[in-house]
Amino acid sequence: MPVNPTRFLGTRGGTGAPAGRLGANRILTVKVAGVHGVPADATAVLVNLTGVAPTTATHLTAYGAGSLPNVSDVNLSTGETRPVPAVTSRAVSADQA
Repeated sequence: MPVNPTRFLGTRGGTGAPAGRLGANRILTVKVAGVHGVPADATAVLVNLTGVAPTTATHLTAYGAGSLPNVSDVNLSTGETRPVPAVTSRAVSADQA
């Protein structure tokens, strides 16, 4: 079911989480299923991940409910800024806050 693009999270401006850098080994949970028109029973979502000028090489991973997968969606060098699309096709939990 198509849904209009919506910003769920923006750490630069404080949308959905406090403004600021995430920091090393940080996991940030964002509720998507059942929010902003996304069906509560959604099984996948398309997201845009953007890494902005990290102070050291890093990576970002988008994933559904469950354990952290052993892959990354975007790898960034120090100071690099890059957006990438990512699809989470694992179960998307409606209960995750």
